[in-house]
Amino acid sequence: MPNLLEDLAAVDLFADLDAKHLKGIANLVEERSIRDGEEVVREGDYSHYFYVVFSGSADVSVRGKHRGAVGPREFFGELAMLGHTQSATVRAMEPMRLGVIDAKQFYSLLDSEPRIAVHLVESLILRLEEITVRPVGQLV
Repeated sequence: MPNLLEDLAAVDLFADLDAKHLKGIANLVEERSIRDGEEVVREGDYSHYFYVVFSGSADVSVRGKHRGAVGPREFFGELAMLGHTQSATVRAMEPMRLGVIDAKQFYSLLDSEPRIAVHLVESLILRLEEITVRPVGQLV
């Protein structure tokens, strides 16, 4: 588990968690290997999983158009964990190692450790601000 703990601690979303809370999350992680070209999630599908990229990278597309990429220390699937459909298709551009967390198990952990929930909400708000802030002078 030491590598898994280090991998999780390297993700901004989990970086400030103490060792006890990080271990609680690590206990939920199922590690998966993804092949080059394999679709991890498909836009519009229901999924109740959260994904953390430990190695490799993937293309992110919305309605068939490239919207970016995810790589090591990044994550995706946070909206799907809340019951929404996948907002994008994520396809591996090279072999990947992912950490996958099931929403039901994650919610059980949050019930017993509410401090983790508060930390994650704070982190996700910061992420949302980064995504939505536009450069000065850019029109909507």
